[in-house]
This record gives sequence, C-alpha cells and structure tokens, in this order.
Amino acid sequence: MRIAKAYAALTNEESRKNWEEFGNPDGPEATKFGIALPKWIVERENSMWVLAVYGLVFMIILPVVVGVWWYRSIKFSGDKVLLDTTRLYYHFINKTPNMILKRAAMILGASCEFDRTHNAEIIERPTDNEELPLLIKQLQNVQEKNRERPLCFAYSVKARALMLAHFQRMPLNPDTLELDQKYLLKKCPYLINDMVNICASLVAMAMTGRVSQAPRLESMENMMKLSQMIIQGLDEKSSPLLQLPHLTPDMLRHFMTRKPVPIIKFSGLRADGLITLGPVRPGPGHGPSSCATRTLTRGARQWAHEARYNGPRAASGLEKSIAVLHIHPKLRQVTDKTFVLQHSLVPYSIPALFQSPP
Repeated sequence: MRIAKAYAALTNEESRKNWEEFGNPDGPEATKFGIALPKWIVERENSMWVLAVYGLVFMIILPVVVGVWWYRSIKFSGDKVLLDTTRLYYHFINKTPNMILKRAAMILGASCEFDRTHNAEIIERPTDNEELPLLIKQLQNVQEKNRERPLCFAYSVKARALMLAHFQRMPLNPDTLELDQKYLLKKCPYLINDMVNICASLVAMAMTGRVSQAPRLESMENMMKLSQMIIQGLDEKSSPLLQLPHLTPDMLRHFMTRKPVPIIKFSGLRADGLITLGPVRPGPGHGPSSCATRTLTRGARQWAHEARYNGPRAASGLEKSIAVLHIHPKLRQVTDKTFVLQHSLVPYSIPALFQSPP
C-alpha cells in the first residue's frame, strides 16, 4: 500500500501537490495526539484505585480549595480592605461630614483589620494588659473612655495608642508592641485610600440626593493629612525639620532660639560646630580665597556631634540629599462643554516630577 501511494505521488499531479503541501498523497487528514501514561494506570487491577484518586482530587479536594478561596476573597474589596471596614467608614463619614483630624484617626484605629475576630493575623498577647495602660498614661488624647462603638473596643484603643506613639516617636517593646505597630503602619495606606474614596463616593451620592449631606472638603484634607503624618512619623503640630536625620526636639528648640540658617548652608557644616559661609572680600592678613566661618547654635553643634558618630553623611552635603518636587496642576478640557456648572465633576490632572538627589 505504501508503494502504491509513493507511485501515485510520483505520477499523479494532484497526489504530488498533496504530498508537497500536506506531507500525505491523500491530502489533509486529522491530527492525532497521544498521551504517555504509566503502565500501572491502565492495568486492570488498578482501575479502582485510579478512580478513587480522581474522585478524591476533583470531587472533594478541588471544591474545598475553591470554596475556601472564595469565602476569603468575598470579605475584601478591590482595594484589599475588608468589606466590614468599608461599611464602617460609610457609617462614620456620613455621620460626621465635618470630620476633624482626631476623629479621622479614631475611625482609622477602629478598622476591622485590627480586630482579631475579623483578621486572623492579629496577635493578642497577655502582656498587652500590662504595657498598654502604661503607654496610654504617657500619651495624650487617646480617649480610651469613649463609649461609642466600636471606638471603645479594646482593639480600637490599642490601635489608636500605637498610632499616637508613632506620631510622637516613642520607643516600644521590640518583641510585642513594636511588632503590632509595624503591622498597623503597613495597613494604614490602604485604609486611608479607602476612606478618601468613600468620601468622594458620598459627595457623588449627595449630588444625586441619595444622602442628605456631603462630606466637607476639610474632612478629606484631614484624611490626607493623616496619611502624611503616618509616613513622616510626626503629629500635626510638630516641626517638619524633625524629619532630618539625628535631629531631636531638644536640638530643634535651640535652633528656634537663634537666627535661622538656610538649609543650603549646611554643606559646609563641620563636626566642631562651624559652618562655612563662602568666599568673602579679602581683608588684612587674608588671602583672596579665604572663607568666613560662623559658630552655629548649641543645637547645631550637638547635631554635628551626633552626626559624626551616627552618620557623617547626615551633616556633609545635606542639601544634596533632599529631593525636589515639581508640581504643575492643569485642568483638563471638558469635551463638548463650553461652560462648567457649579458642583460639576471635572477631571483635574496634577503632573508631578520627583527629582531624586544626585
């Protein structure tokens, strides 16, 4: 039969054409695939065991895995926030349209992510009964006696205390409270972003009449300010200069009592507390390239001493280590609209260029 097909491929034009195009003198045919299976699977005496394994995997294990995954996923929103937390934010933001900063911090601390009953990652330690009361006594405005639910719950008071301790940069036990504080700070950006989105959603709902009163702009500003405070580790009344390395509040008080020195002048800061002001006019006994120096305040000398032992680069070339942010806000043109009515939602883009230090 093969000899006949070969002869046809040599003598018949149609068979030759099929051979050149499809590799078969008879023309195209269905492609066949085979799967190599172990011999013991197809053996007759093992058929019951194979069926049992297939039934266990595809009828029991797989449905259980999919069910567990689905049960866990339906508890979270698209922003990785618990739906119970989202409902909590809707309730309190709608209840308090004009939300002050302290109120926003309390609502953030009451998130269900910090409750053991909603989040299995939360660890409740017996030492919290001893360490938390001492921490609350050192802090201010914890408002642990608040009777509003769930702001009065133990997990909410603990989260609020850890947040305030972060703002005041208080040292915590590295084996207990500091671990809980790190977990709280890791969750806060997602939670604050959800709070801002809910605020914007309530504004849109108020424009359609679905809610009686829309949140005020100050409420959203306080939520954004709360995000800034968490990132910087400072409260709203702290000086931004405390973000500089090795600068303590005691040093800052000495800075404020004397004449301020521009930050760019710190490029000539030396460990002995002297700062180079740059070239000056040559005077008697001075060469043309001489520079004038001025003694800094006590805080600057202490900062230079601290930087010499903890980080020499913190004082040398300080102005070169500060990044520059360029912002150019621009209102996008509304398509097919010459006039924009009051309370209309319009797109507003804020291009920002973050220039890192060289």
